[in-house]
Amino acid sequence: MTALGILDAVGWQTVFDLESGQEREADGPLCSIARKIQQDHPYPGDQEAGAMAWVTDTALGLTRRYSPELVLLNYANPFFLRTFSGLSREAWLGAVATAFVEAGRFIEESGFCPVVLGTGSLTPVMGRVDLSTIDGIENVTGPVPTYAAVDRPSTRDLKEIEEMDGIRWAMTKDEVVRQFRPCKEQAHRLPDLLLAAEQGWIFRGFGSVTRPVHAIPGLDREIPIHSDAGTIRTLPEIKPTVLRRLEEGDKVAFIIIEGVGTDNFLLPWTRCDNTFGEFIYPQGGEQYLAAMTGEHLNRQPHPPAYFHFREDDENKPYPFSGYFTALPERTLGGDWSGKSVAVGSRSTLTHLTTGADIALECYARNLYNFGTLAVVREQKKRGDEQGE
Repeated sequence: MTALGILDAVGWQTVFDLESGQEREADGPLCSIARKIQQDHPYPGDQEAGAMAWVTDTALGLTRRYSPELVLLNYANPFFLRTFSGLSREAWLGAVATAFVEAGRFIEESGFCPVVLGTGSLTPVMGRVDLSTIDGIENVTGPVPTYAAVDRPSTRDLKEIEEMDGIRWAMTKDEVVRQFRPCKEQAHRLPDLLLAAEQGWIFRGFGSVTRPVHAIPGLDREIPIHSDAGTIRTLPEIKPTVLRRLEEGDKVAFIIIEGVGTDNFLLPWTRCDNTFGEFIYPQGGEQYLAAMTGEHLNRQPHPPAYFHFREDDENKPYPFSGYFTALPERTLGGDWSGKSVAVGSRSTLTHLTTGADIALECYARNLYNFGTLAVVREQKKRGDEQGE
């Protein structure tokens, strides 16, 4: 399915083919809807007060114009605010409350049946596992990496890693295959050694972010979920539960609030398993994909701490979709036969993991705000543009 991207830098827009990155002319009703919404709703910035209201306002605007049955939202700002800005606990709890107020505002004004997931707690940084001195090739990914990969470790490396503080477990490629049974697409990308950090520790090495970090994801084996759509006990159960409710004729909103665990979740909640064997889902791509595709880590195309640079050159497809070289299949938005939209303050993951007809996200990198990115999938959908 052809997907188009629309970049809006406030006063300037361009449309491009999402796979090639080449500029295209805008066409079709979904492009028109997305461009108008982007013009009306510029993103304030990851650490600005209006960022969470932006998610709600943008989603309500899309809902009025497109009339979807499925809405997928994420409020990532509580995660970013505590992780990078060093807010006091009181100020951060205020931000969490704002996220729940905004999620509640969307639910109340739209009348959608809610499923709300908290991605887990945040904890102070206790230490860093420094891999920069090893002989092998190390890689860490993401702003707060709790998993790391090593290729071609030397005998000295193996001994040094065994003695390092802050490592919860280390698995060879063969051990990963035996325990997790990854799909073929993931198996050929596995590192020689996969490392997991202990509670409060993150890895330092190739790919580390230089920005100061004030908090990191906790090792939450269970995370909170509020579901009016039916009982949900695991991340992969979210997708079929939502689809079942949609097929019964209800409109459903699946909402992710990042950086919030059981201690700070402000709705009635039940426990959702956040593990796959010895793997605890970190807050980010693997967690989003498990929820949106209904499949665990071993069915995803990339392992944790993937050596993404090996497939990254000037010819890489989907240059605006992180290290993915293809859009994930069988997503919640893609498998729903009706209309769907997604809005989020988590860039890349909003369009990448949802498969929505219209996905609109902040276009921010390392907290620098460049505008908004909309991704539309014109071919799938029916439905004309709604009224102003």
